[in-house]
Formats: sequence, structure tokens, C-alpha cells
Amino acid sequence: MQFFLGCYQLSIAALATLAYWKWKIPNIWKLLKTYWILILTWVVCVGILAMAAHLVKTADIDSPIRLAMIVIMTIIPMLIACYSVYVTYRIYNDFKM
Repeated sequence: MQFFLGCYQLSIAALATLAYWKWKIPNIWKLLKTYWILILTWVVCVGILAMAAHLVKTADIDSPIRLAMIVIMTIIPMLIACYSVYVTYRIYNDFKM
């Protein structure tokens, strides 16, 4: 389920970014840039984690890589999703006024 919600979240963010590209309202534009920086940072972290897991070739229960996998693959995406909800709320309020 998290995968589908993530795809939906990214598509909404892409549409909002394309819509605000022309207007460049400073507050919203800053929030959207921060969102995309968070996404790119997360993707880089996932890539580094994948390389580390491949090199170690083990993810025992006590392994620090296992803990990093849990944090990077579940907790951080949920925090980014919370930030996405905040950005969407701010965009909604911007159109509401």
C-alpha cells in the first residue's frame, strides 16, 4: 500500500511543481523545492544502503544495516509523506484565499 500511496504523492507533487513553475509564488515554491530535495536525498540514501547491503551480503537481526533498512525504507518515507500533506495543505489554502 505504501508503494501506491508514494506514487500518488509523487504524481501530485509533480503536478503541483509544474503548475507553480510558471507562477513561482515564493512560499509555495520554497516548500516544493524542499520536498524535491528530500526526495532526492532519500533516493541517494536508498542507493547507498543497497550498495552497503550488497557488499556485506548479510542483514542479521543485530546488524546496523538492518536497522538502517528499517529507518530508511519505512520511517523516512512516512515523514516525507507528512511533509507532502503539509505542502498540499498550504497549496489548498493558497487557492482558497
